[in-house]
Amino acid sequence: MVSVLSDTGRQSLAARYSAYGVPFGIPAGDLNADGAVDFTDSNQIASWIAGSIYDVRADINLDGVVDATHQTLLSGANYGLSLGRGKLAAGQTSSAWAPGVRRGYAGYEHDGVVNPVMHVRNRVLLGELGRWTRRDPLGYVDGSNLYAYARNYPVLANEAFGLSPALPSLMGDECGGTLQCDIAQTTPPGQTPPPKRTPPSPPSTPPAPYTKAECNQEVLAEYNAGGKVSRIRTALAGLGLPKPNLICSDTDHCTDGGILGYFLAPLGVYMCYQHIPHNNPVRFSRTAAHESLHFYDAVTELGSGGTNDPIHHNFGPNGDCLRLACTEVRAYTYDGDCPSDNWECVKERAVGSLRSTPCSNVEAYVENVKERCFINFGAP
Repeated sequence: MVSVLSDTGRQSLAARYSAYGVPFGIPAGDLNADGAVDFTDSNQIASWIAGSIYDVRADINLDGVVDATHQTLLSGANYGLSLGRGKLAAGQTSSAWAPGVRRGYAGYEHDGVVNPVMHVRNRVLLGELGRWTRRDPLGYVDGSNLYAYARNYPVLANEAFGLSPALPSLMGDECGGTLQCDIAQTTPPGQTPPPKRTPPSPPSTPPAPYTKAECNQEVLAEYNAGGKVSRIRTALAGLGLPKPNLICSDTDHCTDGGILGYFLAPLGVYMCYQHIPHNNPVRFSRTAAHESLHFYDAVTELGSGGTNDPIHHNFGPNGDCLRLACTEVRAYTYDGDCPSDNWECVKERAVGSLRSTPCSNVEAYVENVKERCFINFGAP
């Protein structure tokens, strides 16, 4: 809520704003804040005066009392004035009680004719849509949407110059540290950047893992959700090939610390439920999708004897390592851990997985398969 005072200390009007800066104008004397000064407000101030009740909403001239003077002020120039959503002042014209206020949310200049349109240095913001009218002059510095305002985080940030938002440095931590949440801060020229905030300490007690019964429930949910695991199972069934059954396991590879899941074609996908926090169904689902994609690549390779699909391509020398790089790239693009168009995120995760294999120089292998395996992402 923002109030505008005259040079004599009288309240002219107030406004509250939506997350995208759409104002709701409240003229002085609008005691119930419905956007209009009418008989309801007149009756309310009369009641307060009769009961010797002080309420700051009625103290229009801020003299510390509510008396007949305030009732006269309320019934004067502002009586009958209606503002409300999208308006800072009536017709943007100047008067004693409704001045031509144009500068509103975050200092943005409001259009005097078309509301709620705001001029913000380099661009024009449509508050009702939460979008800019022009493409970002800086290009794709804030992502693929050139019209998005404050990277779609209007509660956390604004854009003082219409170029790039200054979002809290903790955004990366709150989003799990993923690359798409690594948002650059914007500091106006000549000003010192704000100090980095210290991320919160991790909880001292780790969350409890899934039980086997909870794991089996998640497996049924994956089968019935029509999601990424279901799509792979349907595709393989259509090819007459084994489809991945999700198996809740606490043996074999699941005894290795930290592994969330693995596949054995043509048997199934093994979910190491004891390593997955039970309050993180997204991680369960992404692990299942990731390993199911590996399963798909393995069984189609075994069953086809070679096709034009990227995973069955004859990679030549070092083919085994290149094929591993390809299936990791496809899996990390498919499972949702990275945006489907974010190569750097996919590359980082694929390289990390390949480091546990006998392959050396894994960065080169991953870059080598980018054109073939990153473009053809996901299960067919």
